[in-house]
Amino acid sequence: MQLNSFLYLVIFLTAGQINLYSQVIQARLLDNVDQKPVGNAKVTELVSGAKLISDQEGYLQLDQTKLGLNIRLEIIADQYKPYYLQLSVADWGQNLQEIYLQPVPHAVEARLDIIQNEETDDESSGDVYSLLSSSENALLRVAGFEWSAFRFKLKGLPNSYDQLGFNGFLLNDLEYGRLPFHLFSGLTLVSKYSEDYVGYKENLFDFGSAGVGQWITSNPAAYRKEFAVNYGETNRSYDRRIGVHFASGIRSKGFSWIAGGTRRWAQEGFIPGSFYDAWGAYLGFTKSFNAKNQLSFMALYAPVIRGKSSPGTQEVYDLSGDHFYNSYWGYQNGEKRNSREVKTNSPVAFLNFRSNISEFLSFQTGIMAVRSQRYDSQLDWHNAPDPRPDYYQKLPSSIEDSSVAAMVTSQWKSDVNIRQINWDRLYQANYNNIQSIQGADGIQNHVVNGKRAVYWISKRFSNFTEFEHFGNLNWIRKRHELNLKYRIEFSNLQQYLEASDLLGADFLVDVEDFIDDPAKQHPDVLQTQKIVTENEKYGYNYEVASRQTSATAGYVYYGRKFDLNLAAHIKNASFQREGFWQNAIFSNSLGKSDWNSSFGWSARLSGTWKIDGRNYVQMNGAYQKLPNRFDQIFINPEWRSDAFHIKDQTEIRSSDLTYHHRSPGLKIQLGAYFVQLQNQIINKNFFLDDQLESAANAELADGSLINAFYTNYDQNHLGIEASLEMKLGAGFKVLAATSLGDHYISSRPTLHINDKLSTATATHVIYIKNYKVHGSAESAASLGVFYDLPKSGFVTLTANFLDRQFLELNPLRRIAEAVDEVDRNSQQFADILAQEKLPSAFYLNLFLYKPFKLFGESFTASMSVQNLLDNKNLKSGGFEQFRFDYETKNPNAFPSKYYYLQGINYFISLTWKI
Repeated sequence: MQLNSFLYLVIFLTAGQINLYSQVIQARLLDNVDQKPVGNAKVTELVSGAKLISDQEGYLQLDQTKLGLNIRLEIIADQYKPYYLQLSVADWGQNLQEIYLQPVPHAVEARLDIIQNEETDDESSGDVYSLLSSSENALLRVAGFEWSAFRFKLKGLPNSYDQLGFNGFLLNDLEYGRLPFHLFSGLTLVSKYSEDYVGYKENLFDFGSAGVGQWITSNPAAYRKEFAVNYGETNRSYDRRIGVHFASGIRSKGFSWIAGGTRRWAQEGFIPGSFYDAWGAYLGFTKSFNAKNQLSFMALYAPVIRGKSSPGTQEVYDLSGDHFYNSYWGYQNGEKRNSREVKTNSPVAFLNFRSNISEFLSFQTGIMAVRSQRYDSQLDWHNAPDPRPDYYQKLPSSIEDSSVAAMVTSQWKSDVNIRQINWDRLYQANYNNIQSIQGADGIQNHVVNGKRAVYWISKRFSNFTEFEHFGNLNWIRKRHELNLKYRIEFSNLQQYLEASDLLGADFLVDVEDFIDDPAKQHPDVLQTQKIVTENEKYGYNYEVASRQTSATAGYVYYGRKFDLNLAAHIKNASFQREGFWQNAIFSNSLGKSDWNSSFGWSARLSGTWKIDGRNYVQMNGAYQKLPNRFDQIFINPEWRSDAFHIKDQTEIRSSDLTYHHRSPGLKIQLGAYFVQLQNQIINKNFFLDDQLESAANAELADGSLINAFYTNYDQNHLGIEASLEMKLGAGFKVLAATSLGDHYISSRPTLHINDKLSTATATHVIYIKNYKVHGSAESAASLGVFYDLPKSGFVTLTANFLDRQFLELNPLRRIAEAVDEVDRNSQQFADILAQEKLPSAFYLNLFLYKPFKLFGESFTASMSVQNLLDNKNLKSGGFEQFRFDYETKNPNAFPSKYYYLQGINYFISLTWKI
């Protein structure tokens, strides 16, 4: 029978003397957490259409004479995850079956509210578990609620190996593999029902992936009739949250619908100069035509705009006296103005249809459409000093004259216009720059006079339209199940740069500073000396057409002592670039490129040994060869259509072995894993210093913007994971989890350097074999005490410890040129090659949840206090700068940048329910 991770749903127990010849089969529904009965659950036998409701003790009975050879149950209970069970009548037998349902209390929704506001500047490196809901996996719960502030990743795998699904649709974007958590921003009631797991596991809708899989199911029929209003106060990324929710329950003629909306906002978050404004709305309905056919629709809309915060070197944190120093803002007319904001606006709609064709056969299908707009803004400039206050040449550490350095230090501490952006100076520079542009817009004798922008705000737009269709055919008979599924996806991605605010200037001229030859500086030779006014495109303008198809076949054998699961998967991905401007450097910049396609395949084998009703051993093994993404194929798509000449494809080998114990007073999970990533292509964009390349490579020798590719980049991830939940009595319970890993680079990759604005190239072997994989602590532990409050509610106090978290490596420090003529026995040699580890972190978190009655109305209150010890010296992340001084060989010339964890912080939420 189907096992759903830690939900060991059918445990054979004897319920007294039962007539062996009875025509009634019996079950009891129990809470998976405290083993209390679940009454008033709506149970539908999908083949026969029979409907019944469990009694107050959780019991239900089915008349066997009205059933076929197989039973398909849909179980929907208030505050529990919907559950679907497929089983043959012969396997059900005459004994009482206990079915354990996973609870999703409002406490989980409150925790989701807390997690979801911790958004990062870079969507590709955001919180992996920011949407995790009521996962049965204790490690996932801890990673989502306790370790997420440090961007912890189970198994240490990059986010590109994770999956996010909704109602059967795979939401990872086609071009970069990113997870679009912004689609659900603030919509916790929509995302609370999900199946979450790590590694390859049988999934009804997809083959699976090496990382974290989260498949959300939102069916309006699963929500009880309810009207709720929520209000929250916090001191984090936003200050306030308000939300409303309505669910109709199952109405006459099988119709159900839900609707709701939220807003979260802050004039300024806990980081100076940051701001936050996020709205959200959802509408969904389900229509059950009969027991065999159901149609569902869901629409989501969650626009967000927020002001970014900057990482910083330790020097700027010390100079400012603030671990939350943010270089992106400055005062304008007495108000704080942030130069970098990000806005996402992505309405999405899902249409699903499910049909039980026969007793043995069912089919699900769906269509998804999303229209997304995203921009990131930043300061830009032309032939002018760098306006960033923390630019390294402006800092005391880069100033050789000690008296000048001392003066700058004093100014940083006393003058906000020195340590922050000086907007008045930028405006004045534009006011003073009166110019006449000859031959404007490529028209001979056309002259434009006015204030030419020296500084301005640009917006990098990344807009896409995507359509997805999937189908899933499932056949089950006795102990055998066969699943066939396919997926078809199309996407059109628009990428362009727009002049957002000219800061008092009349226009800017679209030329590229990093190109020395004036004849080649124009992004479009048909419009040389192009005059750009506000809200017009400049710099680059292109589209990406993407299409992806996949098919999966899976087979499951359900034995009495052993389950076996096999699956095979194929996928094809194709991409085409279309440029809209012709530059003088690359002849293929205008028009459509050839389609660039790659093919991948995967296989999976897993088995479960059901020792008894409480002890299980699971084994999983998988191999994948992934088709390449867009970012692994095209070189500098902003200016050309060239494809990278190396056609490696990522290969994944994954295996894990886990023991589970489940009993009313004790739950144990103990496992070991090994994941091998080979032949990865990793794309990086950065500025190349003018000291690395020789004069023979002139375009690179004077410093360049670089589009680079790592190839032959291999990683090994191995470790052990364990969790324990043990009841102590008197309402107390101990919750413990740990993850101990060894995640390291197992090859010497090659870095292929491509000048963005010329045809110059270079290659370097990067000597980083056996260096650590960055981004997530290798050692993590959590120990919590859970206490059930009298009557209802609970409180938890959790101690957390993380260690061995390493920064992302600068490849330019791990090449032969970086240590030429440096004594191999010197401290300088060791410092150049050393990989920086963040200090270990210890912190306490408190969470309280309490439902109560007031004036006859139902309320729930929750409070989260994180970093209870108010430790403001915890570094939560960082990276080495991709720059190196090849003259002095000083590794501290461009020091690492960090993020600091907020001190004591809170989230208080109150919900009123009718």
